[in-house]
Amino acid sequence: MLKLLATFLVGLATSAALAQTPTSFDRQGHRGGRGLMPENTIPAMRRALDLGVTTLEMDVLISQDGQVLLSHDPTMNPDYALTPAGQRITKAEQDQHRLYALPYATIRRYDVGSQGNSHFPRQQKMLAYKPLLAEVIDSVEAYARRKKLPAPHYNIETKTTPPATEPCTQYRPNLWRSYWQ
Repeated sequence: MLKLLATFLVGLATSAALAQTPTSFDRQGHRGGRGLMPENTIPAMRRALDLGVTTLEMDVLISQDGQVLLSHDPTMNPDYALTPAGQRITKAEQDQHRLYALPYATIRRYDVGSQGNSHFPRQQKMLAYKPLLAEVIDSVEAYARRKKLPAPHYNIETKTTPPATEPCTQYRPNLWRSYWQ
């Protein structure tokens, strides 16, 4: 009798799990669809929603002042970023533009879209900046509501940390908890 009950419970649990398995394909917009728009930007995430993406994939890191922002690279990428003065960044200068060493107010002033990414010739060139995670979520949720689109899911990858030689006490340990409450 006990063996029969155990078999029934396993079957019930399996049936419940299968019933909750999604039957549709999860379409993810990698960095918001970086082939079409400047990667990890609000315009990229909105465009991905317009294309029917169900999950927005994005990369985050933390600035010097503890702000969570979207960026795949730990530095401003010389392939497409311009300094606040509108100058190109060379590969030799790249390490001078480490995001974890810059306050967000400075990071926000860089242009990551006007020159486009030569690896993606169809990418739209536009003035763009690296936004805060909270700003992206607020913006795309409002955009989805306004356009009567389904609310997106999020695939958020943490990309970088400062070197072990730098103290991490300045970062907010409860940052994620405070945002999602």
